[in-house]
This record gives sequence, C-alpha cells and structure tokens, in this order.
Amino acid sequence: MTIIRQETAVVVVEDDPASADVLQRRLQANGMTVTVGRTGADGLALIRESHPDLVLLDVGLPDTDGYDICLQVKSDGATADIPVIFLSARGDVFDKVRGLSCGASDYLTKPFHPAELLARVDAVLAQARKVRSPRLVKAPEASRTGR
Repeated sequence: MTIIRQETAVVVVEDDPASADVLQRRLQANGMTVTVGRTGADGLALIRESHPDLVLLDVGLPDTDGYDICLQVKSDGATADIPVIFLSARGDVFDKVRGLSCGASDYLTKPFHPAELLARVDAVLAQARKVRSPRLVKAPEASRTGR
C-alpha cells in the first residue's frame, strides 16, 4: 500500500518583498507549497482560488488591512474553515485581540523567531485537521430498574 502525502498549501499575504521571500523560503524548506499575494485583493483572490490549508496574513497591507481580509475569509462559507495566522509588527494587546476576534487562529508579532513561526504553524494545522466530536452529547439514559 502506498501512502500519498499531500503537501500543505499556504497563502502568504505580505506586502514587504523581503519578508514574503523569507517566509516563502522557510515554509518551502519545511515541505510546504507557498503562494504569495502582495495586496489584500491579491491575497483574497489566491485564497478563494486555491483554498489553502493555512493563510499567513500581515495586518498592514497597501490596499486594506488584514483584519478586513480575515473577516471576508471567515464570513465566506467556502473559505471559513481555513485557519489564519496574523503576522504583524503591531504588538499591542488591542491589535492581538482584534485579530483573534476576527476569527484568526493565532497572532504572531514581528520580528519572530523562525522556530516559533513553524511551531505555531504546526499547532494551528494540527488543530484544524482534527476531527472534532460534538461538544454536547446526549447522555445515555439511566436504566430504570427498581421502580
């Protein structure tokens, strides 16, 4: 029996070419397929076209902010299940809360250590791939003996 391992597809939405290049090379070196969008509009189009396993999203984009892109991804039934990790130089608690409130799975502040990025990517992907059982399960009925 042959096991076919599907590569993890990641869309990086980052306007800074140097940052995008570093992210792309780091992720590809770890067996991931990476596509880069330089604007929010480009990133959103890539996400809708390719339906990646993960989106790495910068907050500060030239045409919009990452929060708006995240909200669009999470409000579209076709893309809502795609996990998003924010990557931002904005490290204020307000910014992190806002990002997580938009539906992001994680928020990583720049500059970050590459090992931390990969650990967070792995954790988010593992969580997204888990088959979740229902939170509320009907309790088995107790036997009614002794009445």
